[in-house]
Amino acid sequence: MEKTLQQQYVLIKEGKGNKDDFLKSARRVFPELIAPLTDYNTAVTILKSRSILSEEAKLVEKKNWFKIFEANVKIDNKEMEKELVDLETKNFDYTDKKNIDNLYGQTFLM
Repeated sequence: MEKTLQQQYVLIKEGKGNKDDFLKSARRVFPELIAPLTDYNTAVTILKSRSILSEEAKLVEKKNWFKIFEANVKIDNKEMEKELVDLETKNFDYTDKKNIDNLYGQTFLM
């Protein structure tokens, strides 16, 4: 996976990146800003002035929200089923098939 310019810039600041690869990527992505003869320091200055690069950018780690949800929320399925049945039968009794209100239209007409 190719790294973004910001990720490449952070790696160069840490001493792990390659300036030539950064310049090639910058020229490919922003050919209108970075000329073929532009050096690394000038390219960084141009990209910072356009707010493409920033000094304080930190890479955000991806969180697994499903694990966080499962760890923090305890759901009792039996209790939920009981609540659903109570809500279903609270207002109207749907189990009586002789009641006309429980039949759909075609059955009622027959």
